[in-house]
Amino acid sequence: MHTTRAAVSVTLHRTKIIPSTISYSRWTAAAAVTIASTYFFNIAMSSAASTTATAAYSSSSISAARKKRMVYGSNDVLFGHIEVQQGTKPFGSFLDAGTGLHSLRWIATLGGDCDDNKNSKTSNSMTDFTAVTADETMRRNCQREVDELGISHLGKVVIGNWFPPNGDDKQSLSMIDKDENGDTKLYDTIVADYLIGAMDGFSPFTQDQMIDKLAHRLKPGGRLYIAGLQPIPDSYGGKNNKDSPQNIICEVRKVRDACILLSGDRCYREYPLEWIERQITGGTTTGNDKDDKNNDNDNDNDNDNILKLIDSKEFPILYRHSTIVKQINVARNKLPRFPSKALAKEMEKVLDELAKRSYDATEKISPGKRIQLGFDYVYVLHNESTSIILYTYVLTIFASMASTKNSHSHNN
Repeated sequence: MHTTRAAVSVTLHRTKIIPSTISYSRWTAAAAVTIASTYFFNIAMSSAASTTATAAYSSSSISAARKKRMVYGSNDVLFGHIEVQQGTKPFGSFLDAGTGLHSLRWIATLGGDCDDNKNSKTSNSMTDFTAVTADETMRRNCQREVDELGISHLGKVVIGNWFPPNGDDKQSLSMIDKDENGDTKLYDTIVADYLIGAMDGFSPFTQDQMIDKLAHRLKPGGRLYIAGLQPIPDSYGGKNNKDSPQNIICEVRKVRDACILLSGDRCYREYPLEWIERQITGGTTTGNDKDDKNNDNDNDNDNDNILKLIDSKEFPILYRHSTIVKQINVARNKLPRFPSKALAKEMEKVLDELAKRSYDATEKISPGKRIQLGFDYVYVLHNESTSIILYTYVLTIFASMASTKNSHSHNN
């Protein structure tokens, strides 16, 4: 259940990810690492002219409209944390791997022509962006948002699936971006904003491959940010706490998911911290996939990325009545597609009761009262390939100098 942040609709050889405490010397053998990813994607691009929406605005009204719509890091705890972690490091070429309206409104504040960045003494501006979604309706909404935000000249919104079902070329993401040499473009910054949790709705059973796939699109020295939601439990506090307000949220999640399934759709599946940590510390690896037709590493190079986990943080979630009602309304919107009208009518009664109980546990007690349950999290990963190669290069130079010195000694 997502709160104030919009849920995002949406192997290669092993990616090594090392905790910050591990010595570089253990990874000397990685000197030959290259990040050249050879993905071949097949996408449908938006054919709408990117200037259509902005043409109706004067320059002053565009500026005012942009200001009103933008989401600044100072007003969003997760994006704010990403900005803090980024520091003065430029965002550069940016991949929003599972886009949505909320993340696009933040991306709009990162562009080099954004007024705030123009006036900033230490600009960490974005040079270009690619935003990916697996949902056609979301793509249209995002393209409209990009146009209205006035950032269409900086990037594009593309439709496709990172792991198309049954290798369906119509859904695959081929050629999402190419550099001047025709190779797959690499990015300075990649954000997976609730992407892994959304994958079950579009490409189920491939979540364990996602981090590797993104890692191979990351430039040496680049950053990968993974944001997610700790799964909401089935119940809170055991049998003795079944009347706790937190259990209302647990029940809403269960009923919402039941409605999604009864309508014929797939639910999102959030993953806990422990699962993410296993992925990024090598506890679970994707490994042997050379025979996979969707394997992006077509050159079959023995490429290993080396990522270092440099930060992780949890952000407690506080649910307002309005936030809970939004999730109840997700369930309501599925009722017309139920297999029978009688079932839909009975489910509507359940949803009405949940809405009342959520009000009684929040607004009825005091206006603006919120219920705390669970947390969001952000992991920050850094591509260490440049550092490792430089480190090994220095070792090689010293070894060469020592060999030359010993040679001179023997000659003397």
